[in-house]
Amino acid sequence: MELRSYQKRIVHRAKRIVEQHGFVYLAMEVRTGKTLTSLSIAEELCAQRVLFLTKKKALGSVGEDAKKLCPSYEFFAINYESMHKLPHKNWDLVILDEAHSLGAFPKPSKRAKGVRDLVRGSKVILLSGTPTPESYSQMYHQVYGIKGNPFAGYKNFYRFCDDYVDVKTQVVNSLPIKFYNKGLPSILTAMQPYTISFSQREAGFKSDLREHILRVPMEARTYELCKRLRKDRVIDGNEEVVLADTPGQAHAEAASDVLRHGEVRERQRHGLRPQQGAVHLRQVLSG
Repeated sequence: MELRSYQKRIVHRAKRIVEQHGFVYLAMEVRTGKTLTSLSIAEELCAQRVLFLTKKKALGSVGEDAKKLCPSYEFFAINYESMHKLPHKNWDLVILDEAHSLGAFPKPSKRAKGVRDLVRGSKVILLSGTPTPESYSQMYHQVYGIKGNPFAGYKNFYRFCDDYVDVKTQVVNSLPIKFYNKGLPSILTAMQPYTISFSQREAGFKSDLREHILRVPMEARTYELCKRLRKDRVIDGNEEVVLADTPGQAHAEAASDVLRHGEVRERQRHGLRPQQGAVHLRQVLSG
């Protein structure tokens, strides 16, 4: 299969980065061919055993891309939730699709811990169209298990925050609580030597942006939570606290629109079915 010219350029550049640093982060937007590009990088690196981790519903398309490429290496794809089923092998290269899903903080998620243990001693390619969708702080646990990452000198996320996060303390229910979502732009600066960014526009894609009004039914408890968030600016849950001036603010603002108007405005790229947007918005607003 013949790669597009921009994919070939990315492959050659990424190969050099991996050879020098042991990993690369492909921050490529949707439809620019992240999967094929990453599999081609593996070929150029002369990898023998390649593991591809992704979400379950993407396994089919990943398999199709692998068939198109017909790689010379042993290829194994599995979803993150099934990592515990993996055969015991020394993987030359591990490809982490949807890498932003590893970015929970301040404590690493179970998934991030599993990936950390898995990639030790392996070269790594991280893939995501949105590496830090809510906070730059999300970068730390995506790469903390990779040897040679720019934050390897920090014992944990909290020590990383000493230099890279503007930590805020707020009083919630009479208790001081620290919030770590104000990651500094210097995080992206530190990651720059390891990152290749590529947009749809650079790929020559044209977007037809249309606006649709979606009416989204919600459960009564969702309206109640939205009202509390608008009034108190805080929701103290069993496991997490949501403040209206954290990334949860976007949820609160969207929820406020629903409460005032009974409708949600969503900017859609041409080709996205309204039903898909409605489901996504329902999931976001329902928390």
